Amino acid sequence: MSVTISLHIFSGRQDPVWELTPHQVTDLTRRLRAIRARTPMKPRGMTGGAGYRGMSIKAVREPGLEPHIFVQGNVVDYDRFALNLVDKDFDLEKWLLDTAGSKIDAGVKQYALDKLAVLAPHALSADHAARQKAAGFAPVLFDVPVFDPGKWNNDPGVCANNNCYNYANDMITNTFAQPGRGTGSMFTSFTCPDIGAAAQRDGLVPFPSTPASTPASGHYVALVIRPVPAAVPDYHWYRMDDDTTWSHKHGSAPCQNVDESGNTITNPETCDRGDYIVFCGYYLSDPVAVIIA
Repeated sequence: MSVTISLHIFSGRQDPVWELTPHQVTDLTRRLRAIRARTPMKPRGMTGGAGYRGMSIKAVREPGLEPHIFVQGNVVDYDRFALNLVDKDFDLEKWLLDTAGSKIDAGVKQYALDKLAVLAPHALSADHAARQKAAGFAPVLFDVPVFDPGKWNNDPGVCANNNCYNYANDMITNTFAQPGRGTGSMFTSFTCPDIGAAAQRDGLVPFPSTPASTPASGHYVALVIRPVPAAVPDYHWYRMDDDTTWSHKHGSAPCQNVDESGNTITNPETCDRGDYIVFCGYYLSDPVAVIIA
């Protein structure tokens, strides 16, 4: 078991890397659990940039810690989850720098602290976004998902333990999520009204017509049913991606962006859905509002 911190600050030189002590690992876990605020924003440093780009945390078999965490500009990114944490006072970031001790040069540490100092007194002020941009690490909003099969297919555990409902909502929970379970009241029958109502309890919002473009916030999903009296009644979800085509994931199988005939899905109402013959309707999934489990 180990937790390794990487400080992303160089382009030509190798970034500093250090390992936390067991006591520091316990402290890190406590600090993360104490953060309550949530955001759909992601740290800009995850996509590159010059200068200080944040810190990544790699945890190996540490109970209570996600294996990959990225921290920058008061956003704590959990990698596999839609909603991230908001470290309003930059305390976690500054604490992580302190854990390096002699592993990083004093000038390197001060450079990173100077970048944070530009923002810290203004974290909740009206000009915070402008100051983030000026400092070079304004967070970015990744609302509409892209078709990224590697995210879902490359890790056998992720592929096996996340289903169509996880994929449609773009949330990896490793729980084979079920409509309604995240908010304490799961569906009881394989019908459009019942599963649709359970999804709404989870935070999805019905959308009355066929979406022609991506929404301003969140993304669109579609529900279909393999109905009773079929021998094995079931439901399935599709997801509209950033290019307005649709993709999906059948249970523990890899995700894909084609229908049962191998064609690109431009409309889940008219594509080949196999025996999922009942089209229930569209919903808006907004990561700020949706809870699944």
